[in-house]
Amino acid sequence: MTPAAMLTALAEAGITATAEGDALVLRPASAVPPDLLAECRNMKAALIAALRSEAANENAIYIHILCHKTPPHPMESNTATAAAGPGLLPLSEIVALVAAIAAADPIAAPDVLRRAIRTMLDAGHGRGETLQTLLPAVPLGCNPGALAIAVWDGETPPAEAAP
Repeated sequence: MTPAAMLTALAEAGITATAEGDALVLRPASAVPPDLLAECRNMKAALIAALRSEAANENAIYIHILCHKTPPHPMESNTATAAAGPGLLPLSEIVALVAAIAAADPIAAPDVLRRAIRTMLDAGHGRGETLQTLLPAVPLGCNPGALAIAVWDGETPPAEAAP
């Protein structure tokens, strides 16, 4: 069973799953069927990662609304294509950008995000694709104001040098 399927099964059973630090918390614990509990224990790390990803996606939507005063358009692509088009970054480089953002501490993450946005936009990726690919990787605990400024700075092309 995939983490998403497990979280769905838990929700259908009336169980709330949350990640609290390195702990997977299931509430009410007494309602978790033994077979689901055993499988949750086997896939604990994957479930925690999925829960953190969901929280990061919620953070990304909040940042988008904060910056643009509108929710993200549901038809915008939210993943990078596996086969890069002319001038676009290959998927391996995009994965490296996402990993760098995810590995950054909450204080440094806005600067890492700013550089990653600029790198993808300079390579020709669309704004929606860039933001929806990078923002979910932002670690929880980052200052939303600093992230909004990082997004704005990353989207603003650098000023051309005076002759």
